[in-house]
Amino acid sequence: MFATFRKVVRTSLTTLAVCALGAAGLVASSAAPAYAHSQHRAITAGCGPNYSLLDGGLREVRTQAGEVWGEVMLTYNATKDKFCVVTRKVAFHGEPTRVIAGIFHESEGVVFTDRAKVSHQASVKLPAGGDCARYYGYVFDPDGNSAFGGVNPTEPYVCP
Repeated sequence: MFATFRKVVRTSLTTLAVCALGAAGLVASSAAPAYAHSQHRAITAGCGPNYSLLDGGLREVRTQAGEVWGEVMLTYNATKDKFCVVTRKVAFHGEPTRVIAGIFHESEGVVFTDRAKVSHQASVKLPAGGDCARYYGYVFDPDGNSAFGGVNPTEPYVCP
């Protein structure tokens, strides 16, 4: 009887250990975010080398419910005197969804890129010409719902 009890306990402990390891693996795999690209990597990939994030040049891209689906960044290259806006996906990263990056330039007006099936980010460049700019970005889900981020028309321009 005691041998049977030990066998039941050993089997139960083995089952418990396997379940615990499986649960730990599930937690570890779901805890890692789906967006592995850093801001620096997104800027370099979207704009090229030597672009720096401007003060006031970072906003979250949020749904109306407040969920963060990405971020939009206004960068500047002093050597080339160019702006570059990058919209980086956080939600749906790796999935092909629509992404928009846009810039409103004081003298050039609105310039944007609208990419239909983007897995990571979208970007747009524009000569600064000594002016300041406003910037914005959209991230869409697979169903076409969107999230917005950027500088609103009532806010001041961001300058290099």
